Amino acid sequence: MKRIVVSILLAALLVIGVSLTAMSAENEGSAALGLPVANIDVGDLVPMDIVKKVALKRAKGKWGQVTAGEPIACSDEDGNISYYMCPFHIGSEPFPDHEQIMKGVKEGRSLRKSVQDGSFDMQLLSTPNSGQTTKQNSSPNLAIPYGVKPAPATSQADYRKALRYARNKETGVGEYGTVYVAATFDRFPIPVVEKALPPYYYNGDIAQQKAKDVLGGTAKLGRIYFLGARGTYFEFLSGSNSVTIDASSLEIKPITKIGRTAPTSDEYQRFKNEWNKASAEPAATGGGTK
Repeated sequence: MKRIVVSILLAALLVIGVSLTAMSAENEGSAALGLPVANIDVGDLVPMDIVKKVALKRAKGKWGQVTAGEPIACSDEDGNISYYMCPFHIGSEPFPDHEQIMKGVKEGRSLRKSVQDGSFDMQLLSTPNSGQTTKQNSSPNLAIPYGVKPAPATSQADYRKALRYARNKETGVGEYGTVYVAATFDRFPIPVVEKALPPYYYNGDIAQQKAKDVLGGTAKLGRIYFLGARGTYFEFLSGSNSVTIDASSLEIKPITKIGRTAPTSDEYQRFKNEWNKASAEPAATGGGTK
């Protein structure tokens, strides 16, 4: 009898072990990149509830109904927390998990490849909500490469339209938005708003593979550096080695340190006023009496 009980228990444990292994493999893709780190032992740190409040207010003002994802920490050139990329899904649906987001990103990549090799179905561009973009919702860092020639019998205009459609799908233009919010009060609260996913999603895995090729072995995401007009960079680590990759062009580039000038008292007061406006509750409308 005892042998039967032990056999049943072992079989049950085996089933549980197989299930956990399958679950681990299923989540491996979403967890492979990991989240960036940043030193938060800095002065004038903005509480996370204010970061989220400011981001949500701006997102609603830009896109109406939205659902928020978790902010992604960005560092300055010294590795200190400086900004957050706050992603939003436009619409009433819950913010998708990493696996769902990456599914859309990879579909866009596949579409882009089909455009470039001439197998894209141009009829997709005539369907409603096809993702055709205008100047209003295009993002400045999503430039179309001019060097790729269109397939035969495809006009340059149609080719560019198809490539833009695929690129929008790949980067989440029209489905997502990102509000960049400062992590310290001595910075302007919202420097950038983009109607697209953060590059963490649409270029992070490609950058990680490139880092693996360069570093060898594994490549762990260390930091994401957001340096304003100087660009955004991924840092990957493997043992004592590291590499920084431009988050837009995916080129390997070292970060040149130029230092940051502390704001003057007048600038700090201006930032403070901007923070007060950014975090203020919207004025109530309607329902009042004259």
